[in-house]
Amino acid sequence: MQPKVTRAYDDLANPERCIVKMYEKYIQIRPQNEKSTAFYLRPKKYTTPAGWFDDIPVGIHTLQQTVSKLCKSCGFEGYFTNHCYMQQPLHVFMLLVWMNN
Repeated sequence: MQPKVTRAYDDLANPERCIVKMYEKYIQIRPQNEKSTAFYLRPKKYTTPAGWFDDIPVGIHTLQQTVSKLCKSCGFEGYFTNHCYMQQPLHVFMLLVWMNN
C-alpha cells in the first residue's frame, strides 16, 4: 500500500486562510527534536516561545470528536461524521486552528 499524496497550493488572494501557510506555521511551532511521527500533536497547556505542542500525539477520541464539536459551535444541527476529514489532515488542522483563535 502506498501513502496517499495530495497537493496544496498557495492561496494568494487569501493569505490568512492559505492552507500552505498554515502548514508551514504548524511545522515551525512543532517540537524541533520530535520523536513522534504523528501529524497531530497535543497542544501545551501554556504556550511558550520554545513551542506550542508536546511531543505526544492527540488522542483518537479527540480527533473523532473534532467535526462534531465544530458543527455544534457553529450552530449546525444534525449528525456529522469525520469521514471526509480522515482523508484530509490539513483541513482538520485548519479547523482546529480556527477553533483555537
